[in-house]
Amino acid sequence: MKTITLNAVERLIPEIKDDHHKGKGGTALMLCGSYGLAGAAALAANGAYRVGVGIVRCVVPESIYSIVSTLVPEAVFSFCREYDGKRQDDIGEILTLGEKSNAMLIGCGLGNNNYTAETVKNILQRVEIPIVLDADGLNVLSGGIEYLRRYKGEKIITPHPAEAARLLGVDTAAIQSDREKYARMLADATGAVTLLKGHDTIIALPYSELYLCPFGNGGMGKGGSGDILAGMITGFLCQGLAPLESAILGVSIHALAGDDAAERLSKNAMMPRDILDSIPAVFKKYSQV
Repeated sequence: MKTITLNAVERLIPEIKDDHHKGKGGTALMLCGSYGLAGAAALAANGAYRVGVGIVRCVVPESIYSIVSTLVPEAVFSFCREYDGKRQDDIGEILTLGEKSNAMLIGCGLGNNNYTAETVKNILQRVEIPIVLDADGLNVLSGGIEYLRRYKGEKIITPHPAEAARLLGVDTAAIQSDREKYARMLADATGAVTLLKGHDTIIALPYSELYLCPFGNGGMGKGGSGDILAGMITGFLCQGLAPLESAILGVSIHALAGDDAAERLSKNAMMPRDILDSIPAVFKKYSQV
């Protein structure tokens, strides 16, 4: 297993030239958030913006629009219907938006229900842009891992141990007992670059190498940190980085920002949004420009 180095982080950070514009930064499409989970969508969108994406388009139900738009005034919005236990088909508009986007994030705060499951499976069968699947985007595929395996586009999945356990049909203790084994198993089974979150996060490339992130701290273990990370990885995909590069750079800058936040505020007091506030310091320290 290879350990990610600071030199690797420096080499991967995209250069922003003077003629840069939002088109070069790419468009991130985010199917995230639901009633009661508006913050997940906002944190993910802010994560993408903080790493240099040009445009973030959030697809949200109208019930959370005012919250998310206040927290991310830079974003643009499209709307989906609220899940009410009945079939609600928004797939046509989402597919159209996908054709205009450089990468898509699915799952942060989306809700684990039949509507989400149907929507995610439809997307996986009908689009081919690079995708990041996190949280409920993965939970609804428990027992349906073949949808991921058959996806034709580039793909990154970012499970925490419990989500990985559900996908593989084992318990969380098994995952934690041999993280390398199960990260590799999940990458091979899905064909996705797999980021197994937690202490010493592991990135697994299907049928290939494993990478260990040595940065980060226990203060990052709070709800919302993973939403920021998923948004950051999506932002790097939008800028043209390969899935493995996006995963390595996303997890490393996220962890280094977490270390900066802990140093400023303490592990006890730091909040996930403090990670967002620390991302600029990481870029200033490690960017080659």
